[in-house]
Amino acid sequence: MAGIIINPSHNQLLFLDDITSLINNNMNENNNNNNDDDVVLTLMDHNKIRSDWQEQYSSKVVEIVDHHQDEGHHHLLDSCVMMKGDKKSRRQIEFANQQALVGSTCTLVAERLYNNNTEDNKIDAALGLVLLGVILLDTMNMCPIASKGTPRDEKAIQFLLSQTDWDGLILDADIKSKFIDGTNNNNNTPNLTTTATWLYEFLRDSKFDSSFWDSLSARDALRIDYKRFETTSSTTTTTTTAFGMSSVLVN
Repeated sequence: MAGIIINPSHNQLLFLDDITSLINNNMNENNNNNNDDDVVLTLMDHNKIRSDWQEQYSSKVVEIVDHHQDEGHHHLLDSCVMMKGDKKSRRQIEFANQQALVGSTCTLVAERLYNNNTEDNKIDAALGLVLLGVILLDTMNMCPIASKGTPRDEKAIQFLLSQTDWDGLILDADIKSKFIDGTNNNNNTPNLTTTATWLYEFLRDSKFDSSFWDSLSARDALRIDYKRFETTSSTTTTTTTAFGMSSVLVN
């Protein structure tokens, strides 16, 4: 979900390429109204805003939800929280002792849904499916050999399977029938083992589908799993060097 936001007014997903123009348009409108408070950013699955956005958008970051090593940025978030008397940190970075405390950032989102679900309400089917799919991929379906999953991830998977409104799921009929196969009651609640395994294998196989990779340009293929790293060296002046890494499927 990192780099994706929802625009309620247009009911569509906006991706990273769209965000700069969206923010600038909103900021221009707000400046005309002497109001610049409507533009806010939450960092998901990373805890430092990208360097080319640092100067213009760093002050717009209001929250961090992540499970990677803390890069030490945006500490003013906690200062603002303490000034308001709120004890809850706005920098939720689940990483300690050189390891992630959860296998997926989507587990942290599921935990928030769980903690706020005091009336036992059903979760929107699209949201439940997105969160469940990412957790399964990130943890390799809780494979013990991979050791990527934690008890918190397992709890999140079970919560999403049991509390999502699967009746509202809009999918191709054939795919939906396979997804719901093996229900453990009469209201289309998927069986944990059957459904989780099928969904994980479906997403995994799609991820490694050679026809999909063949359809991409070299640039788009590299962008899918691109990770950017920065190192800073100090001699007579401070110099920041950036480099990127990515993985692609090659036939």
